[in-house]
Amino acid sequence: MPKKYSYMSQCGHPGCREAKVYKFNTIREQKEWGEGFGGLEWRCDRHHRMLDALSPAKRKVIIEGVVRTVEDSGYIVRHHEKVFDFGDSQISTVHGQGFTIYADDFPDGAILKLTAEISL
Repeated sequence: MPKKYSYMSQCGHPGCREAKVYKFNTIREQKEWGEGFGGLEWRCDRHHRMLDALSPAKRKVIIEGVVRTVEDSGYIVRHHEKVFDFGDSQISTVHGQGFTIYADDFPDGAILKLTAEISL
């Protein structure tokens, strides 16, 4: 069995003990991955997008994305692909427990409003 090279990142949020292990087939892959990461600290799911996290004090979150067509950026996006534009991110498919929504199914300007709420 070939040797694997691993790299462990701990969440950069103060006091968090969450960690993730990345595995690579070669030292070169590991090095290239580290260079592409740009020195940014990894954050766990709880601390990556803290404003979106539900808690006993914040029991409801609403996010909106607008459907728009994007030109080929040469990276991942296909030519003239439709995406949900959330301002800080763009994605062509949104899915969660019990639903999947494709931006291609809707006209430009349509607004996707996602609500998550927990009742105590």
